[in-house]
Amino acid sequence: MSSFSAAKDISAPLEHYLSYLQNERGTSLSSLRNYRSDLYRFRDFIADYRLQQWSELQQLQVQAYILSSVFTPPSLATIKRRTSSLRGFFNFLRKRSLLSQDPLLGIKLPRDPIKMTPPTPAIDPIALTSFSAPDFITKRDKTMLAILLHCGLSVADLSKLTVFSIDFSRQKLLLQRSSKQLVSIAYTPEVEAALKDWLQMRMAIITAEQSLFISKRGQSLSIRALQLSINRIGKQQGFTRLTAKQLQQSYKNASARQVAAVGRSRPLISEQSHLAELLTTYQQLQHRGKRND
Repeated sequence: MSSFSAAKDISAPLEHYLSYLQNERGTSLSSLRNYRSDLYRFRDFIADYRLQQWSELQQLQVQAYILSSVFTPPSLATIKRRTSSLRGFFNFLRKRSLLSQDPLLGIKLPRDPIKMTPPTPAIDPIALTSFSAPDFITKRDKTMLAILLHCGLSVADLSKLTVFSIDFSRQKLLLQRSSKQLVSIAYTPEVEAALKDWLQMRMAIITAEQSLFISKRGQSLSIRALQLSINRIGKQQGFTRLTAKQLQQSYKNASARQVAAVGRSRPLISEQSHLAELLTTYQQLQHRGKRND
């Protein structure tokens, strides 16, 4: 469009607005350049409608500008930028009584497409921790996962465990969560087996570091390093990002499903036993009746 020049009462307020942005709002030069480009384009677009003042502006004209294109439809980013530039300008005009209402109010614009999140594959915690652990890294990671699953500790808790946290005599882990809080967590035979296997390799590293989980260089692992180890195992099993909470929740869900499955099978077994008892009783009564005859 832009076959005609904009009226003076159309151009003047626009220049006042740009001056307001620069002098009173302190808008950066780059942002001011973008505003000027968008608003000049809008001014030239509506010039063909032969508007004499801003109060004559209609919503359809605004919508036509926002969605205007030469060859292809504008991108959503372009639509958002144009709308944002106009919104500030229209508020400026309304405060100066040059517009009676906001032309953007109720305007129909395309929305962002709904992003479909791919379904998260089901996590099998048992299969996830049953991998072979022949070397330093895999033994360490397998022990970490065993503790996470069976003891319910967080990654932060793992970073606080030391070689002195293990009480094999009572089958417990002693965790100093704070200066005043010392907790005792019972562990399972699976954790004990993993701990003993890991400690044989961990003690072979000469280091003054007391942390239970260390690197090959004998340095304590940070919370981030522990989480990265969990992520690495998850990627090997086909998960893009695996957190300790996801793993623990999946383990609880799998355990709950297993218990529910066992619970459903028990009534069936009990019912079959009851039917067998009734059949035996019936056969005994028949046998007695024949003897009496």
